[in-house]
Amino acid sequence: MVEDKTINAHELNEYEAYKNCTIIQTSDRIELADMSFESCIFEFSNTYKASIVRSQFKYCDFSNVNFEESYFGTSSFLECKFLNTNIRKSYLSDLKFKSCLMKMFVLVDSKLRFTDFKTSDLSDAWLRELELKNNKFQDCLLTGVDFSHTNLKGLDLRNSEFDYILYTQELLPGLIIRNDQTESFAVQLGIKVK
Repeated sequence: MVEDKTINAHELNEYEAYKNCTIIQTSDRIELADMSFESCIFEFSNTYKASIVRSQFKYCDFSNVNFEESYFGTSSFLECKFLNTNIRKSYLSDLKFKSCLMKMFVLVDSKLRFTDFKTSDLSDAWLRELELKNNKFQDCLLTGVDFSHTNLKGLDLRNSEFDYILYTQELLPGLIIRNDQTESFAVQLGIKVK
């Protein structure tokens, strides 16, 4: 295990564990495969075509990191921070986010597949222009999430909480919610429920 170091992302090794490290970036392309990280801070600026696969992250901080045209696959994130993290034009599949702080998280113009969000706070996140397939939101905070230009058919939000979400009205049919969640949609659509 590598502990308490500042390391260039290109010096990371497969099958290695890192703890209390600061991971820095010196070039656009980052590849993290078959690694584990605990209590690490990722100081990446503009990351283009990154690849993060088969890795585990616990208590890590990805705040203010920008990813574009990147691939995230078969990885887990436990109690990680993604404050103001931007991911654009990327493919995310088979991911698990548990108890993550994802306020103002931006995921735009991307594909999100087979990904589970559990007990995470996505308040005011942008999940816009996404292609969704078999994603789960379990016990999440979703107030203010912007799903504009995202087809919500089949998305089940019954086990999460929100005061309101933003959406494109034509792409709303098929969204699954609880009875007590319908009021926020009625207000947004100008419907009065008495």
